[in-house]
Amino acid sequence: MTKPMIRQPRTLPDHFHFSQSSLQAYLDCPRLFQLRYIERLTWPASEVEPSIENEQYMVLGSSFHQLVQQYYLGLRPDRLGNLAMRDPLLNQWWHNFIQNNPETQGYTHQTEITFTIPIDRYRLVAKFDLLVYQQFDNVDTSEILSPGTRDNNSEKANYIIFDWKTSRKFPARQWLESKMQTIVYPFTLVKAGDFLLDRYPIQPSQVKMVYWFSNFPTTPIQFNYNQEKYRSDEAMILSLIDEIKNINSNGAQKTEKQEYCQFCVYRSLCNRGVNAGSFVELEEDATNQNELMDTELEIDFEQIAEIEF
Repeated sequence: MTKPMIRQPRTLPDHFHFSQSSLQAYLDCPRLFQLRYIERLTWPASEVEPSIENEQYMVLGSSFHQLVQQYYLGLRPDRLGNLAMRDPLLNQWWHNFIQNNPETQGYTHQTEITFTIPIDRYRLVAKFDLLVYQQFDNVDTSEILSPGTRDNNSEKANYIIFDWKTSRKFPARQWLESKMQTIVYPFTLVKAGDFLLDRYPIQPSQVKMVYWFSNFPTTPIQFNYNQEKYRSDEAMILSLIDEIKNINSNGAQKTEKQEYCQFCVYRSLCNRGVNAGSFVELEEDATNQNELMDTELEIDFEQIAEIEF
C-alpha cells in the first residue's frame, strides 16, 4: 500500500529578502505574510472592485514613475510631456511635477536604485525612486569616524531619499511616519552608505526622506533621521524578523482589524468574507492606503542589478 504524501510545512528560506512591503504585510496581518511570502500561495480573488479601475490607476502610477526616472536621466522634459499627454490624469501629474519638482541642483542623482544589506541571516532590500547626495573630496575621515564630531559633519554632506506618491488622498503625517517604508529606507541607506563615500560612513543625522505627492505637489512630507531613530529602527526590524522566522506550521495569527480583510485576496480562505472592498472606500480610509500609497511592484531579485553590502 502506497503511503500518502505528507506535505512538509514551509519555513522562511535563509536567502529570503525582506522589504518594506513584506514587513508592512506582517505588521498588518501575520497570516497575510505567511500565505504570500512563505507559502507563496496564489489565490484567485480581486483586492478591490472595480478591479479594472484600480489596475488602470496603478498603471498610471507606474507610468508617472517612469517619466520622472527618465527626467532625472536627462531626457528632454518636452518630449516626456508629449508622452504624458496620452492620459489627462498622467498629464496633470506631469505638469505638477515640472512646476514643483524638488530642487536638486548640485547633487549627485541615482534613480531607481536598489540596495540590499545583510540583516540577521537574511537580507533587507530598499528600492529608492530617487537618491540625491552631495559628496565632498576634502572630507577628513578621521573627523567623520570620530564620535565627538558626528553632528558637526551633518553640514558636509546631505543624503535625500525621494519617493513619488500618486495617492488621491493626502495622508496624515503620523500615519505615514509609522509605515515600514519610512523606517526601512533611511535605515538601509545608513547601513549601506559607506559605498557612496568610498567607505566613509553616512551618519543618520545626514539623511532625510521626502514623500512628494503628484496630486499635492506643493506639500511634500519630510522626515529627518537621527541616531536615536536609527537605533530604534534597527531594534524594531530585528524584532519583526525574529517573530517572522518563528512562524510555525499551525498558521500565523490573523489580523484583529477585520476591515483590512476586504482588501486582501485571501479573505475567503480565512473566512473573512468573499466580496472585495470598493476602490472608492479604499481611498477614503486613510488606514488602508497601502496599495494606493505603494505602486511598487513585487521585485524579482534575480532580474535587478543590486548594490550589495
